[in-house]
Amino acid sequence: MFLGGVPAFSFRRNYRILFKNEKYENAMKCRLFSTTSTVSDNSCNDNNDVDEKVQKGKAKKGSYNASDESSCDSGRTSQGNGQSNMNESENMYREEEINYESYNKIELINEIKKAKKDMEEKLVDNKILKEKYLSVLAEKENLRTRYMKEIENSKLYCISNFAKSLLDVADNLALAIKNISDESLKQNEEINNIYKGIEMTETILHNIFNKYGIDKYNPINEKFNPLFHEAIFEINDNTKEKGTVATVVQQGYKIKDRILRAAKVGVVKN
Repeated sequence: MFLGGVPAFSFRRNYRILFKNEKYENAMKCRLFSTTSTVSDNSCNDNNDVDEKVQKGKAKKGSYNASDESSCDSGRTSQGNGQSNMNESENMYREEEINYESYNKIELINEIKKAKKDMEEKLVDNKILKEKYLSVLAEKENLRTRYMKEIENSKLYCISNFAKSLLDVADNLALAIKNISDESLKQNEEINNIYKGIEMTETILHNIFNKYGIDKYNPINEKFNPLFHEAIFEINDNTKEKGTVATVVQQGYKIKDRILRAAKVGVVKN
């Protein structure tokens, strides 16, 4: 069967669906209305609760303000106490720092005094050591000078003993020459030759003496000096002063500035 060109079963089916949709919509509307009313009621209740909470909040706020003021006062008090404690701590720290600085100054002064005392002792020791060093140095220099002089003297006077032993030879040669008379020389040719030989030997010996600084000296008419002269006898001679060397028995000899042998002399007595 057809309705308006549409099969009847199809129309019924669509109607049922539409009816169901309308019924569903009405149910949803009713449900939405009931929900809205419930929400409004709840919102009213919530508003009342909110008002109460606001009132309570204000009351609390007042109490909070009072407590805050009291806490602020106590905070200020505690802050003042803390500040005073802080000032006391700072003062104590400063006092401790001052005491520490004064202690350090005292300790530093004591150390300076000790160092100064040690330095003075070191200076005294240094002075003593310096004096000892200079004394040892001077003694060393004196020893060196003395040894050098002794070495030089040993070089100069090393032949003193040997030269002294030759002086007797020189004396005998001089005595031999003195005892030969001029007449003997003229009369006897052999004696003349011997005389010349003795004279040449004496000359060579004195040349050797002169080479080594050995000289003969004749102290006749000199003032007697026990360092250079050896008095054998005394004589009277009015022509000469007392203590003058009147005659020479044996010639004296010098080596450099030393007396190798003192001259044997006769001194004026008067």
